[in-house]
Amino acid sequence: MEDEQRKNFIIGGVILLLCFVLLILCCGRDNKSSGNSGKNNKFIDGKTVTKESKKNNYSNYRNSSSSSSSSSSSSSSSSSFSSSSSSSSSSSYYSSSTTNRKKSSSKSQMTDEQRKRILAFQEKARKDQQEWIKEHIKKLIEDPNTPAKVKIKAQLMENKNYVNGYKAHKNHDYKLAISNYLEVLKDKNISPETQYITVEYLLDCAQFTGDLDLFLKLIQIKGNLMATKDLSVLNVEKSDSYLKWTEEFTDYMKARSDPTYKDSLIDKLAKRTLRNRSDAERVLNDRIVMYENLYKDLLKL
Repeated sequence: MEDEQRKNFIIGGVILLLCFVLLILCCGRDNKSSGNSGKNNKFIDGKTVTKESKKNNYSNYRNSSSSSSSSSSSSSSSSSFSSSSSSSSSSSYYSSSTTNRKKSSSKSQMTDEQRKRILAFQEKARKDQQEWIKEHIKKLIEDPNTPAKVKIKAQLMENKNYVNGYKAHKNHDYKLAISNYLEVLKDKNISPETQYITVEYLLDCAQFTGDLDLFLKLIQIKGNLMATKDLSVLNVEKSDSYLKWTEEFTDYMKARSDPTYKDSLIDKLAKRTLRNRSDAERVLNDRIVMYENLYKDLLKL
């Protein structure tokens, strides 16, 4: 009996122990599952929050990004516009300067290539012009209806020595002008009018150079032309008064440096004016001084 009770007691204890163990196991599993579910809820909530925050952040980012991108695009577009405009202007400047360089280089190249042709053309044009002038002058001289003054000018323009002398005269090269003008006077076929005009220019050159001997020769030629030739075309009156004056002027200017010639002039003056020699010498000396001063006034030095 006691053994049976003991067995029942042991079996009951074992059953009770098993129930206790099962209870412990069940409680532990519930706790684990509740803990895990809390953890899962937390994880799910955290994940959801993270996703939401990510969504919010992403939308904010998109908004800010779009605004910043729009502003940056506007700024970049403006900067790209400015850079494009500056690059456009610089490229325009570059192309312009390049074009100018090309033009200048082509121009200089063209000038170098065509220089000889241009010079040849100019030389031909000059020769053609000279030929035309010669033919025109010849027609004027041969035409009986040509006015006298025009004919005189035509004759002067036809004379090469006169033209060269006139150019040198205008350029104040008086020595060259004198040599060319004297060549004109050597021609025996020139007209009295051409002679007279040439002598007038020669006298001007002689006054500039102070050549007294040339001056005396020229006034002698001029006096003879006025006394013997018809120069009415030049409004020059035919008279021997200038010739007499030139002879007197030449005598007094020569007497300054030639004592023998001076004595002969004193004797002539004394006989012609019925003066004694001393009075004639005094009058001659006064006249020499007067003509010296006149000649100084005529000089253009």
